[in-house]
Amino acid sequence: RSEQRTARPGELLTRKQVAMRWSVCLHTVARTKELKAIRFNSRRLRYRLADVLVVEACAAGSDAR
Repeated sequence: RSEQRTARPGELLTRKQVAMRWSVCLHTVARTKELKAIRFNSRRLRYRLADVLVVEACAAGSDAR
């Protein structure tokens, strides 16, 4: 199973997938206040790809200053 597969709009990503996408550790993703997780139970959570893209766009906008 490849973690680097292409993400589709509306897709849900794991914390590990987001961390790999951003090249950061899992704890950094967990601490990102702008990114809200969808909880299925106490251990299983996912992030909307659309939300990840918004955070990335905001970060890219702040880097341009």
